[in-house]
Amino acid sequence: MNYFFSYLIDDDELLLDGDEARHCIKVLRRQIGDLIEVLDGKGRVYHCRIKEIRRHAVLASIQSANFYDLGQDPQLTIAISPLKNQKRFEWFLEKSTELGISRIVPLLCHRTEKTRIKRERWWQIMVAAMKQSGRYYLPILNDLTDYDKFIAETTSNTGKYIGYCAATLPKFQDYLPGKYKGIRVLIGPEGDFTPDEYQRALEAGYKGVSLGPNRYRTETAGMLVAALVHSCL
Repeated sequence: MNYFFSYLIDDDELLLDGDEARHCIKVLRRQIGDLIEVLDGKGRVYHCRIKEIRRHAVLASIQSANFYDLGQDPQLTIAISPLKNQKRFEWFLEKSTELGISRIVPLLCHRTEKTRIKRERWWQIMVAAMKQSGRYYLPILNDLTDYDKFIAETTSNTGKYIGYCAATLPKFQDYLPGKYKGIRVLIGPEGDFTPDEYQRALEAGYKGVSLGPNRYRTETAGMLVAALVHSCL
C-alpha cells in the first residue's frame, strides 16, 4: 500500500503538494480518476479520488475516511540530545517513528555538541517513516529545548525516567508496561548527562533507569526505549 500525506484538508477535498505531489505524479504515475490513500498524521486515513493534476499539486476528492484511535496505549515522549553526526540522529528519528513514538524533543544539555537542528529535513524523514510503516500518527517534533525548561514541565499521569550510565540503577523495562497514560524518557548526549543534570532530574520527579549492562550510543539508547515500550503494547 502506497500512502500519501497531507495537512491541506478541507471538508470534501485535500491537496498533495511538494514532494507528495511529485511522488504521486512522477514516480507512481497516478492519473485523474485514480484512487489514493492519504494520511493526515492525526489518526485518519482518507480514501480519495484524484480530481485534478496541477504543475506542483494534486487535488483529490475525499470519498470516505477512517479514524484509528490510540486507545489505551501509553504516549511515549523521548527527550534526546541531538548528535554531532547528523545521519545517526536521523536514523533514530526514522526508527522511533516506525515504532510509534508520540513526541520527540531535541534536548539541549550541558554536553550537547550539536545546537543547530534541521527541523524541516527531520520532519520529512518522519513523514516518510510514517508512510512506509503504515503508522496513522506523526510524532510531534519540538524545537531545540533547554534541559531545565523541559524537566520543569508540569505533567500528570506520566511515568518520568532518565537513562543514566554512571550509577547502578533499576532496568527501564522493570517499570513497563506500567500504569501511566504517558511515558517520558530523557536520553543524554555522548558523554552522558552531568551528575548535576541527573540530580536535577531526580528532584523534578524522574526515576533513574538503566537500559542494560552495555553502554549504548545516544541514538541506539533512544531506539531501544521506543522498542521496549512498543513491545508492551
